[in-house]
Amino acid sequence: MRSLPPSLLIAARYAASTGSFTSFVTRVALIGLVFSVAVLLLVMSIMNGFERELLGRLLAVAPHASVHLRESTRDWNTLEDIIDAHPQVTARARVVRGAGMLSVGERFKGVSLVGIEPSTYRQVSQAESYVTDASKQFSMLTPGAFQAFLGYRLAEELQVSAGGHIRLLLSQAVSTPFGVVPRSKRIRVLGTVHSGTELDGYWMWLHREDAGILLRGTPNAQTIDLRVSNAMRADVTAEELARVTGTRDDSWKRRFGPLHQAVISTRGIMFILLSLLIGVAAFNLVSTLVMIIHQRQPDFAILSTIGASAGNRMSVAMWLGVLIGGFGTLVGLGLGQALSLAAPSFYEWLESSFQLGLMDRYFISYLPTDPQAAEALRIGTVAMLLSLLATVYPALRALRLRPAEVLSNE
Repeated sequence: MRSLPPSLLIAARYAASTGSFTSFVTRVALIGLVFSVAVLLLVMSIMNGFERELLGRLLAVAPHASVHLRESTRDWNTLEDIIDAHPQVTARARVVRGAGMLSVGERFKGVSLVGIEPSTYRQVSQAESYVTDASKQFSMLTPGAFQAFLGYRLAEELQVSAGGHIRLLLSQAVSTPFGVVPRSKRIRVLGTVHSGTELDGYWMWLHREDAGILLRGTPNAQTIDLRVSNAMRADVTAEELARVTGTRDDSWKRRFGPLHQAVISTRGIMFILLSLLIGVAAFNLVSTLVMIIHQRQPDFAILSTIGASAGNRMSVAMWLGVLIGGFGTLVGLGLGQALSLAAPSFYEWLESSFQLGLMDRYFISYLPTDPQAAEALRIGTVAMLLSLLATVYPALRALRLRPAEVLSNE
């Protein structure tokens, strides 16, 4: 302890003092800082959890990248050899993609058709694992049967269930004795896919041969879906392959990037807004330090008479703010971490006890949290910087203290 600066030891004694109104105010400011840091860490953990679940499910169902054939015919083997040679590509599957309109009675809904080969499609997408009926699998899709799996929300909007039938309307027209009418086909619904993502609202999976028949003549319908090792660089991989193969590239970032950016922007805004809580706690710390400096004026005056400089008085005030702010930040981070770990269990108990249905409108029925060390470090840094900033004015008050005038009034 003798190696520590005297100003630090004095500040520690003031911070630990009890029995006065100033000590009560100090503890109130400390509690405010603890709870503001803990709340910020808890909210950011929940936001990180939602981002993890959203991206995890989205990237599990949607392909990371795709290349669309520009020509109607193509040497598939050569094209696939080029794709396999790319170091980022881990899996591929031939797919037929297009758009249409589903109708059930007087209900209509736009749909994105995904024609798949079940044996290879599961290598690039985990959509099959989200089929609501565990006894149903994509392997039930057989060529020529014109059967399909619908997204969960799409089936709800059309009010159709497994075993029901829907009519698919396509943009290509055919001539009939009654005139030119859109091409249509009756499709049997095998089941629904509930991935908890926006894909549930407009995707339909059917066999690739059936989709090829329905979408014949549609430009860029023939597609190769890809799974890559680095999903965050899927757009770069798709562009590189498109340049080499002469195809049109696509990626999840192009289709769902705005959704991802919206999640990131919301998280950033929440961090800024909740950081204001720490700012309020730091403002309370300013008033607390000013009160301590005012109460300890005789002590500072006596220190000056025995050789303490104005800089020593300033350092006492600054060390005092650092000790209170540092202790409050550490306790707040510990409390926030504990709350983040306990929040999912607490929500599960709350939901089972009171049936509140708070998560009914979201894509998951539980409360996800993802406490990250980097997030805790960022919050701790902000709290400490604001605590240091809060020491400036009290330190200047200590600097301007006139020892002779203080002692003359004692």
